[in-house]
Amino acid sequence: MDFEQLAVAPAASPVWLQDFHAASRSALVGVPWPDRKTEAWRNTSLRPLTDESFNDSTMTGSSDPSEYRIDDLNSRDVVFVDGQYKPELSDETPSNVNVVKLADASETEAQLIRSSLGTIVPVSQHFAQLNGSRLNDGIMLRIRGVVSQPIRIVWQSNSHGSLNHRLLVLMEPGSQATLIEHFCGIGRAFTNSVSEFELAENSHLHHYRLHLEHEAAIHVGGCHARLSANASLSGFHLGTGSPLKRLDVTVNHAGAGADSRMVGAYLPKTKQRIDYHICAEHSAPHCTSESTFRGIVADEARAVFNGRIHIHPGARETEATLDNKNLLTSYKAQVHTKPELEIYNDDVACAHGATVSQLSEESLHYLRSRGLGPDAAYRMLNFAFINELLDGASEPPLAEYLRTRLQNWFEQEAP
Repeated sequence: MDFEQLAVAPAASPVWLQDFHAASRSALVGVPWPDRKTEAWRNTSLRPLTDESFNDSTMTGSSDPSEYRIDDLNSRDVVFVDGQYKPELSDETPSNVNVVKLADASETEAQLIRSSLGTIVPVSQHFAQLNGSRLNDGIMLRIRGVVSQPIRIVWQSNSHGSLNHRLLVLMEPGSQATLIEHFCGIGRAFTNSVSEFELAENSHLHHYRLHLEHEAAIHVGGCHARLSANASLSGFHLGTGSPLKRLDVTVNHAGAGADSRMVGAYLPKTKQRIDYHICAEHSAPHCTSESTFRGIVADEARAVFNGRIHIHPGARETEATLDNKNLLTSYKAQVHTKPELEIYNDDVACAHGATVSQLSEESLHYLRSRGLGPDAAYRMLNFAFINELLDGASEPPLAEYLRTRLQNWFEQEAP
């Protein structure tokens, strides 16, 4: 298998996207399929993807809203089922949020989309280029002013097909919004997703990306942001495991004073795999970034975390930190963690660290001596390791929903 074989233009797509298809295919010419000799993939095998057969036809059966219902969230939902927009399940968005399907874009909207689409993604993201070569539809959000209600994009997969999701978010100067990407469903699909965020000057975005799909689903995705002067991005990532789940997150601090805060958790079990690659690019002066990710790896699962801070020559007075902590709940569980600093400027303050540990026998003994059973003590310590990451969530109903999901996960994992 190779990228060029897979980079086949869709049979039906907007005419204005054809140049984008061609550019994406061109970027894949001669690119080898990743294997264990490919540095960025040496700890994550693509065999679960190549061993399966996924057809391109989508099966848009009836949706089950209970898969993504969050009580009291009061969000405005935009719902996709097997890659197809479902207006009957979607809400009307506020007047200062323009929602445009790529296939329905007007000439003016198409020009706006093309000015940003694909420009935020690093060229080295080959699955993103594959997504671009096969793209026949997607969605753009253009946000102006202050949006008081959360906007939620629901990506529900119920099929065994091959799905390409594309999201482009354009934040106007001074705008503020909360955006939730919620991946869910009962399907065993292969999803190749790409989300791009263009934050103009003084804009502020709270972004959540929740990977709660079926445990047999395969997902290779990317989340890429470009921040202009004094823009800020607050991100939360949560991923349960699967045979193959790989997420690349890049934040380019392109304007002076830009700020990002990234928090994430990953929880593979059985023989699942999950891989997070995080990169904070600092291209402008006086920017700050903070990345905090935690993993709980159970049974014979394997997790990979690669965190990178890249300080460019002109990015003076940068402050950047990266922290990764992992908890192994089994002697057969594995995690590969690799924090990186690449600095081309002396006037910076940077720090990074990574730890791998197991549950403390002393802590377990302490809780049991206070009357808790072994299962309850196990769940409490695991939950505490992750729970503090939810304290900074800007939407309390969402935090409560995630706490319930995590508690259920830990109950299933109790020894």
